[in-house]
Amino acid sequence: MASIPDRDYHFRPIGSFFDAGGAPGNFVGGQMSPHKEYVILTNREVRDLASKSRPTLQLFDEMVSWYGDSLTFSRQPEGESFVLPDIDEFGAVRLTLGVVVDGRAVAAIAHECLHLQLLTKGNPMPVFQVFAGESDNDRIKRHICFTAHGETGNWVGHATFIEQFRSMGFRDDEFLKSNAHADPADLRRTLEKDRTNSILAGFERGRWNKHYLCELLLSRMGFDNCLSATFRHGQEMFATMGADALLIQRWFDSGNFRDPKKFATTMNVLLRAIGFGEAQYGCLDRYSGGFHLIEPP
Repeated sequence: MASIPDRDYHFRPIGSFFDAGGAPGNFVGGQMSPHKEYVILTNREVRDLASKSRPTLQLFDEMVSWYGDSLTFSRQPEGESFVLPDIDEFGAVRLTLGVVVDGRAVAAIAHECLHLQLLTKGNPMPVFQVFAGESDNDRIKRHICFTAHGETGNWVGHATFIEQFRSMGFRDDEFLKSNAHADPADLRRTLEKDRTNSILAGFERGRWNKHYLCELLLSRMGFDNCLSATFRHGQEMFATMGADALLIQRWFDSGNFRDPKKFATTMNVLLRAIGFGEAQYGCLDRYSGGFHLIEPP
C-alpha cells in the first residue's frame, strides 16, 4: 500500500485533481456526476418523495440527522442516482445525493441512503493520493485503479444491504436499472480495442475480473446475470480466469466485507488479487466533519 503522505497535506475534491497542476495531496470522490450542471433539491423536496414509503422516510431522517448540513441533494435529468463525496476548502466532507425524479425515485432514495448508512457504520471510502515527481501517465493509471476501487466498493455495498432494501418493501426490479451490467461480448470487444491504448493497456485482466465480480454479486443477490458467459469468455482470454474466479467466489463467501472493521483490509485482498492494486482508504469523522486516512496494517 502507498505510504501515508505528510499530515499537512489537505484533502481536496477529486474534481480539482484535474486542475491541481500536479500538486501533491489527497482527493476523495470515487465517481463524478455525468452532468456538470444539476438542479439543487431542498431537504423538504427529497423528504416529500421519501415520505411515500415509511421505512424510506425513517432511514432518510436518520441520515439527515447523522450528516446534518454536510448532506445536500440534487435532481439528475437522467441516468442513475448517486452519492458523490466531496471536500470543501476547509477540509470538511460534503456529500451530494443525486436523484432522478421519476417513478423509481423513492427506491433510489432508499438505495442511496443505504450507501450513506454504510459510511455511518464505519465503512471507509477510497482516497486518491497525488505524489510529487510522479509522471502524468503514472498518475492517470493510478486514477484508473482508484476509479475501479470505488466502483468495486459500490457493488460490494449492494451485496451488503440488498436484504435490508427488500425488507423495506421494495421489489428487486427497483434496486438497479435493467442495464446495470454490460454484455460480456461487448466488453471483450472493448478490451481488445483498448490493448492499443498506451494508458489502458495492461488493465484488461483487472477490468474483466471486476466485471466477473459484478456478475457474481448479481447472481448471489438473485438477479439476472451473465456469470456463465463472463467466465466462458474470460477463459478464452486469460489463462488465470479459473483461479481468479475461484478466488473471487471464496472471497465473497467469507463474508468479511460485511464487517466495517475488516472492510479496508478485506477489500485490498480482493483488489490486489483481481489486478487493480491496493487502495488507500479513509473514514468520515462525524464530530469534526472531516476525513482521516486509515493507516496501512
